Parts: sequence; structure tokens; C-alpha cells
Amino acid sequence: MITKDFGKLFEQAIIPEWKDAYISYKLLKKLVKPYWCVVEKYTLETEEEQTPRVSFFNKIFHLSTEAKTKKRDPNMGLFLLVSQEEIDKLKYFEEKFETMIENEFEKMNCFFQLKLLEIIRYWRKLKHNIRILEEKLLDKDPLRKQYRGEIKSAALEFYREICYLLNYVSINQEALRKVIKSHREATMGLELCVTRYFKTSQLFEDSFCQRHIYQLVKIKQDLEVLYLDTFYRKRGKSR
Repeated sequence: MITKDFGKLFEQAIIPEWKDAYISYKLLKKLVKPYWCVVEKYTLETEEEQTPRVSFFNKIFHLSTEAKTKKRDPNMGLFLLVSQEEIDKLKYFEEKFETMIENEFEKMNCFFQLKLLEIIRYWRKLKHNIRILEEKLLDKDPLRKQYRGEIKSAALEFYREICYLLNYVSINQEALRKVIKSHREATMGLELCVTRYFKTSQLFEDSFCQRHIYQLVKIKQDLEVLYLDTFYRKRGKSR
């Protein structure tokens, strides 16, 4: 199951201005909780101590649909006792879970795309301003010192923005991974509905975020080099 420590870490990592763009972690956890409640209710320990606990879903459709039926799963060594009413409820949660995972990931993906485009535009503008500083403003120009200070502050703020976006992607990906893992563990052997997201890698495969995160990393690295060259290395000297 999902640890409480990560939930606190996730809340602490949220940037207030971007709050609505983060995935609904608490709500996703609530959609997984009904599975664990039923698993704890219907999963029984076997006589053999080393037989692992598994979910009640194995061979679930072989049970009676008219009343509660007790059936032994010979493969897992468990006694399963499930009502059709509970099966129908979990089908509902399964549909909700899959839909919400897809919607929350798309929300994260769209936000990243929007912010990346903003960062690319600002990166071009910042490089242009630094070229003006280096090529057109002489050392004795009274405006150079003021202009240099403004560009330096802007570069630092820009760098923080890049780091915020990288952290945004990282914490949301980890939150989705943990929720999906918890769902997978709770629905081991699931026959109600085969979920499409058993692996986080399948969720992120070929997404905009996965294909373009390297651009953000590259801008961050280039900015570090440009910042040092412009403000801390003497002009005319090589790196």
C-alpha cells in the first residue's frame, strides 16, 4: 500500500501557483482504497506459512452471482467469499480509476507542454539580451552595470523556474507510479477488468513529457554554462 510519508512529501513539493496542475493524488488513493478493504475482508491466510497473501479476485467469476458462495482456489490456497454486489461496486471503481489515471496524466502532460514552450521562448530572449550585454555595451558604459544586474537576476529566476518544472514532473511521475503499484497489488489476478496501466513505463511511453524532458535538461545545463561564462569568468579567457 502507499506510505503516508510520500503523501506528506507530495504536499510539501507542491508549488502554490501550480497547485491545480498537480495530479489529484489523494483522490486517486481513495479510488484504490475500496480494493484493499475487500482484499483484507476476503483474503484468508493458508495453512502453509510461506504461502503469500493474494487478492480475492482470482477466479472471481466462477462464484455464484445469486448469493454469497464459498469457494477454494486450488492454485492460491485461499478461500474466497464474495457477493455479486461487491463485484459490481469494484467494477465501477475500476472504470473510475482507469479514467482518472488517464485524465490526470493528460493534465500533467499538457501543463508540462505549456511550461516548456514558455521556457524555450524565454531562453531565446535571455540569450539575446546577454549578447547585447557582451557585444554592444562597453565596460565603461554607465548602463552596463545596471543592465548586467537585471540580466543576472533574471537568469537566476529563470533557473529556478526550470528546476521547479523538473521537480514537478518528477514528483507527479512518482505519485502516479505509487498509485498504480498499489492498485496492481490490490488487484492481483484481477478478472473484473484488465487494466492498461500495470506498468508506469506504459503510461509514459511516447508521451510529450517523455519525448521532450531532455530539452528541459539541456536548457538547464546550457544556462549553467552561460551564466558562469557571463558573470564569473573573465572576458576574453577560455573556459
